[in-house]
Amino acid sequence: MQVKYEPWAVQNEKMDAWGFRITEGMYENTVVAIKSVELENDNLALDFNFVATPADKTEDDLNTEEFNSIIEYIVNDILKKALDEFEDRNSNTSKSDT
Repeated sequence: MQVKYEPWAVQNEKMDAWGFRITEGMYENTVVAIKSVELENDNLALDFNFVATPADKTEDDLNTEEFNSIIEYIVNDILKKALDEFEDRNSNTSKSDT
């Protein structure tokens, strides 16, 4: 599965409002704010809320296995990119120290 999305963030005093906006497909323009991501017994626990949803989508449309799979894909993709960036940064730092 490949889903197109873009990062979404709000500048606030806590700098803690972040998430993503789905940019195409059945859920285009759905904006999800991530409250927390935790690893519990090798399972990812995600607490999120909707900032914006398409006018033609109901709450039932957003509580489907398909939509949950899309959210899971995007969050995993974000975490993978962040981990890769972290590893690259650490790898480049340790190379310059030698």
